[in-house]
Amino acid sequence: MKNIPYLFTLILTFAAHTWATAQLSVAGSSRGYYTFGINAGWSYQTSDVRAAKGGFGLGATLARNIYYRQGAALSFDLRGRLLYARQYGLDPFRTYDISGNTAIDGSRSQGLDYLSYPAQLGEPRGFAFLNHRTDLGELALEGLFTLNRLRERTGVILSLFGGAGLSGYRVAVDQAGDSGQPYYEGYAALKDQVESAQARSELRGQILDGNYETRGDGCDNTPVKIGFMPSLGVELGYQLSPRVSAHIWHRVTFSGTNVLDGQRLEDNRNDIYHYTFFGLRWRIDRDRPNQADARAPEIDILSPIANPFTTGDIRGGQVRADIKYVSNPSDIRFYVNGQEHRFEYQNGRLQTETPLRPGRNEVTISANNDAGTARETVIIIYQSAIDNPPPPPANVKRPEWHSIPPAITTA
Repeated sequence: MKNIPYLFTLILTFAAHTWATAQLSVAGSSRGYYTFGINAGWSYQTSDVRAAKGGFGLGATLARNIYYRQGAALSFDLRGRLLYARQYGLDPFRTYDISGNTAIDGSRSQGLDYLSYPAQLGEPRGFAFLNHRTDLGELALEGLFTLNRLRERTGVILSLFGGAGLSGYRVAVDQAGDSGQPYYEGYAALKDQVESAQARSELRGQILDGNYETRGDGCDNTPVKIGFMPSLGVELGYQLSPRVSAHIWHRVTFSGTNVLDGQRLEDNRNDIYHYTFFGLRWRIDRDRPNQADARAPEIDILSPIANPFTTGDIRGGQVRADIKYVSNPSDIRFYVNGQEHRFEYQNGRLQTETPLRPGRNEVTISANNDAGTARETVIIIYQSAIDNPPPPPANVKRPEWHSIPPAITTA
């Protein structure tokens, strides 16, 4: 079970590499499109018990765009989230504040009692090394704000999101061996003078059996507890293709309870759980054009006006073209001498300044949609002032040379 998140992450990474076709200008098609995403990563808690390795999460999202306008600063989506997460905790130090912890204070019928150790172990006070495993399922609704203009111009996706969800969770602790006996001897042998890393290693490898057999504190009556939990998060991603994007997210969920880790200590601070994950997302357009009625793109180059075109400006001047039957810039490519370059595209017009090298330069614009592909090329020849000096001004006359008649001599 512990290998599932790593395998899932490997699959996502391979899929991202397979679909990665980097582009420099992307956009959504029209308001109302849908996105579907899958994700996997690490989940852990900020709680009474120190977080331990092994936690993970697996999830899926389905979102609908509510506001989108080409060139707008922001776009807004409503997103539903389905999540399963598991979190582990393990304290490397003794906790003496266990009175009232129903999992280990002996208050349950035939329950564990760590308040009183056997006399021969020489422990006058009761204590335990706290640990937990929390399994959590969540169904949530989120609002997602994205820097739309940044995404359209660079392909970088930066978003903030927040929402709330209904969560069911189950907490168990590992405080008994295979036969149900408490870990009295192992706990007594592990002193507080041991460094935390060594203490954790001894607890995992020599004392605890890894079987979370006991319901946590606060989970006495029901094996699964239900809570309404708000959350906030930040998302950084990149548009791999017109319809596929990859994301790294971090999400913080405020549980509203102090028993998410199965412990209730005197601080009374509610527990928080985190989810850091990698995901892939697909865009699903609400309305797709009928293939029979769709028209292939059309490209009309407005500038330069000649082909080939000769210039002495290294910037090449502006390249402008009208492009029809293309829904967004993600369906357009602009190349100079085989290298893809940035461009601006608004209201059906592409424009940019073209970097040139001396001599012949090949500028190509391509556009595609479901009905076909269009491609236009213009040749721009750059001649520097050194290579092609300007002619003399027309109003300057060249000097005229006259022959001098021979001198006349007389006798």
